[in-house]
Amino acid sequence: MALEDTLYQLYTILSTKPILDSISILHIDEPIVLEYGHLGINATTFKGLCLYAAERFDKYVSCNEMQTHLDMLSAVLILLNPDDSRFWIYRRRKIKKSPISTIDGLKSELWFAEHPVKVKPKSGEPFQHCRWLLQEHNHLVTSGIIETQLHLCQRASSAYPKNYYSWSHRLWLLKNFGSFMDLEGELKWSTGWVKMHVSDFSGLNYRFNLITNLNYPTSSTKTSEEWTTSTGVKSTSIKSTDFSTVVLGSSARKRLSQVAVTEIIWICDLVAFYPDRPALWSYLKMMILYCDTNKFDYAKRCRKQIQTVQKIKNKHSEAFRDTAIISSLFGIGL
Repeated sequence: MALEDTLYQLYTILSTKPILDSISILHIDEPIVLEYGHLGINATTFKGLCLYAAERFDKYVSCNEMQTHLDMLSAVLILLNPDDSRFWIYRRRKIKKSPISTIDGLKSELWFAEHPVKVKPKSGEPFQHCRWLLQEHNHLVTSGIIETQLHLCQRASSAYPKNYYSWSHRLWLLKNFGSFMDLEGELKWSTGWVKMHVSDFSGLNYRFNLITNLNYPTSSTKTSEEWTTSTGVKSTSIKSTDFSTVVLGSSARKRLSQVAVTEIIWICDLVAFYPDRPALWSYLKMMILYCDTNKFDYAKRCRKQIQTVQKIKNKHSEAFRDTAIISSLFGIGL
């Protein structure tokens, strides 16, 4: 009976959709404590509650009854055990039968998907559920919803380095709902992130996609056609575009060239500060390959930085033997 009471207590808390800054499993006297946005669950209670709620869930699903209880159990279980796909599948089937029709309804379901990440930041199911919700209800998506999703990705990436799930989700948001994002602001945010996480190639890979897959139109030339995808959602028209196979207008090509060359200069400076980080060398190689493929003239503008990298390579030839790959591929003397 104690577990039943705790289950209802936790669901009551979740039903009010409080602003939760953290959710932790703690060694405390009370089964559940909520103070100042911090939810604490007793460690012993947590284990018993997971088993009890899962058994009840399986029982009700097999009997196809007690829908109200199933809704409660699924809401609690995706928080306690976010890696179990059964609970997410149930919620998707329920939404399929009764589609969400309002922005508040979408935000409410996204709320349930976002908070399990605070318990287990490297969990793929919550991000998958968010993508499904946004795809199925793209007509309800707002810039505020996308901003919340970006904050969720940042939180998960900070909590768990090299978090594949959070970075993949962020890239998916960029490719499908980029028109709701401040792209220049996103690039600035990425600059700060990379400087603080120079060993995390996931952030560099996202930055590469941000730079190379976007045609950075100016505000005076951006039209609705440029941002509309075949799904009818107002979004950036990148869809994993490879600009090496696309004929760009002169102004667009010039802008893209400037961004790419500036990026090489910037990453060379980072390599000079952190010569022992393989992620930076790999990213430099990616950017040079991209510029070479698109025939961007970078050699003259990057001469000083390239010479600095050359000296680093010569000084640590054994430690950075892999940089010879750059030299052989692009002939820039690294």
